[in-house]
Amino acid sequence: FMPRASMAQNKTLYWDRYDVNITVEENGDIRVEEIQEIVFTSGTFRFGFAEIPLDRIERITDVSVVEVIDGEERVYARGPSREYVFTNRRSGNNQEIKWYFPPTSNSRHTYILRYTAKGALRAYDDYDQVWWKAIPAGRGFPVHNATVTVKLPQRFPLEQLEFDTYGVPVDDISYTESGNLVFRASDIGGGEELEVSVKFPSGVVQGTAPTWQATDDLRRSQGGLVSLLSGVLGLFLLVGGPVGVYLLWYRRGRDADPGTVPEYLTEPPSSLPAGLVGTLLDEHADFKDIIASIFDLAERGAIRVDQKVVDTRYFAQSRYDFILYPVDLDLARYPHEKRLVRRIFSQDQKTEQPLSKLRQTFYRTVPQLKEDLYQQVAREGLFPSNPHETRKRWLWLAIGGLAVSLVGAVVLYNSFGHLSAAVVWPALGLVPGLAVLAIISGHMPQKTAAGAEEAAKWLAFNTTTRLRIN
Repeated sequence: FMPRASMAQNKTLYWDRYDVNITVEENGDIRVEEIQEIVFTSGTFRFGFAEIPLDRIERITDVSVVEVIDGEERVYARGPSREYVFTNRRSGNNQEIKWYFPPTSNSRHTYILRYTAKGALRAYDDYDQVWWKAIPAGRGFPVHNATVTVKLPQRFPLEQLEFDTYGVPVDDISYTESGNLVFRASDIGGGEELEVSVKFPSGVVQGTAPTWQATDDLRRSQGGLVSLLSGVLGLFLLVGGPVGVYLLWYRRGRDADPGTVPEYLTEPPSSLPAGLVGTLLDEHADFKDIIASIFDLAERGAIRVDQKVVDTRYFAQSRYDFILYPVDLDLARYPHEKRLVRRIFSQDQKTEQPLSKLRQTFYRTVPQLKEDLYQQVAREGLFPSNPHETRKRWLWLAIGGLAVSLVGAVVLYNSFGHLSAAVVWPALGLVPGLAVLAIISGHMPQKTAAGAEEAAKWLAFNTTTRLRIN
C-alpha cells in the first residue's frame, strides 16, 4: 500500500521523523498512526496530502488529522478546504486525504494522521499476516529517521513469528517485552520505500480472509510465470512479425524470375495496348494510363487527334487544345478502350470532341476505366488476380488485425491483468508486424511468370526508347 505525503512542487522539506504505528485489532482491523515531523526548509506550504491505494484494503474509516503544537494536539475538523480542516474522499482506487494549515515556511511541524484499514489483514489456515508499505516511495523529499512498530493482538514467542522488510535496508529490528516488533531505518531517499511483513499464528484474530486476498495470492504465485511467458511470446511476435511479413511477401508478392531477357529491345515486344503496359509495369492503373490509351487508339487508327489553336487574342499567348475525331471505333477491342470511346463520343460518334470539354465530366468514368484495366491484366494472364483487389485484401487484413490486436490487449488485461500487466504484450507484439503488412500491402500483387517476362521486355524496350531520346 502506498500512502504518500507531498506538500508542494519546487519547494523543499525533509522528514526529521516519520514514525508509523501499525496496530492489529482482534476483529482483524488494522489501526494506522503516522507521526510525521516535517522541517520546511524553503518555500511556503499550505497543505499536506496522503493517498492510500485500496487494491489491498477493503475500505478506510475513522480518519483523523492532528497537529502537535507545544505538546498539545490540535484536531483538524473535516469539511471544505480551509485552515485546520481536512478532506477525505475516494478517487478511483485510492483514498485521498488532504489537510490544510496556515502558510508555513522555515519551521518544524508535527502532523499525525490516523485511520483504520478494514479488510487489510491476510488470513490463512496456519497464520495471519500484516503486510504494509509504511514509508512510501515518490515523496520527493528524504526521511532522516523512521520507526515502524507493529503491535500484535497478543505477545507471541519470537520463534512463532516470521517477519521481513522490503525496500531500503533497516538499521535495527527489535522485539519488545509487550510483543511489538520495531523496525528502524534512516536516510530514506525521496524515491525509496520501506515495507514490512509480519506473520503470526492464526486463531487470535477473529475474521475471514479479505475479498482481494485470493486474487493477490494468485498473482504472487503465478504472476512471475505469466510475465515470463507473455514477455517471451510478445518478444517473439515483435521480432517474428515483420520477419514473417517479409517471408509472406517473398512467397506471395515477389514477382517470378523473368528468365533471360535482352537488355535492350528496339521494337515493342508485343501488341499489348499502352494502358495495359502501364498497369503491368507499376501495378497501378493511373490517369496517365488512360491518356496513353487515347493516344494508343489514335496510333491504331481508331480515332484521330489534332492539335488546334483555340485562343488567339491580341497580345495573348496562344493556347492549344487537342481535338478528338472518331475514325474507326471498332478498332477499340479491349473493355477499357470500348468504354473510353463510348464516353468520349457519347453524344454523336461523328462529332469531334475537344479534350478540354471532357475535363468536367470525364472524371466520373475514371474509376470504371481503372477497374477495366485491372481486370484486363488479370484476364491476359499477367497477374493471377485483380492486383487492385489484392492490395485491398492485404491492407484490410492488416487493419483488421491491428483492431483485433488492440481489442485483444484490452480483453487480456481485463481478464488476466490481475496476474500481470505483461499479459498484453503478445497482443501488442503483433502491432509492428501488422503495421509492416499495411505498408507492404501495396507491393503484394504478384505477376505471373508470363507477366514478369512481359514486364521485363517492356522495360528493355523503354530503356531503348530513352536512349534514343537522349
